[in-house]
Amino acid sequence: MLADLRTYLQQRPTASLADIALHLGVEPDVARAMCAIWIGKGKLERFVGDKTCGGCNRCVPGSLELYRWIADGAARAAQHCASPAPQDTDASTP
Repeated sequence: MLADLRTYLQQRPTASLADIALHLGVEPDVARAMCAIWIGKGKLERFVGDKTCGGCNRCVPGSLELYRWIADGAARAAQHCASPAPQDTDASTP
């Protein structure tokens, strides 16, 4: 089921928790727990959509909780950019 989630998320830029749960045929809490596994592996990121969508209160619960798959290259690049730059040890440079 985790592989199905991975494939589903790789095929779209973002997906809501509600859409993921519907696709997998599980409750939103189960889908959230599955997403947490991929988040822990650094392959998925969670973000919350704009909660000021108009205030009609008709949004489907979970529709503002969004997930985005992080492409393998992007994840490696993000890790590389997060590492500190090597220090210049040449003492002759002012």
